[in-house]
Amino acid sequence: MKRTLLMVVLGVIAAAIGVVIGVRSTPDSYIVMIHNSSPHTVSGFRIFGAGCDEHFDPIQPDETVKRTFVIVKEGKLELTGNGETANGPATYDKIIDDHVEKGREGMSTITVDEDGDVSAIAEKGN
Repeated sequence: MKRTLLMVVLGVIAAAIGVVIGVRSTPDSYIVMIHNSSPHTVSGFRIFGAGCDEHFDPIQPDETVKRTFVIVKEGKLELTGNGETANGPATYDKIIDDHVEKGREGMSTITVDEDGDVSAIAEKGN
């Protein structure tokens, strides 16, 4: 009975160590939030680079979408897409973070303003 209990306790400890090692070896996440403050739907948004490639559904006026990425290599994150500006149709092509690294957290907030212009603010984490 004592031997069985000891084996169970050792098994639980080994499993716990495996979980901790697994969590520590998983790269940290990078969050991208896009807020459309314009009166027009934006479409064809794509975030890519550093091993990431994510396509977004159309984003309605006053809608915010959030995606979490796992950065798999060093590089930059870029955004492409289509929208409307005060001067007519627009094509977006913007670097949203000029340097991301595997295993480092971060966040970019992208805003399509009322005039349809795009801005990005990148925040670095650990």
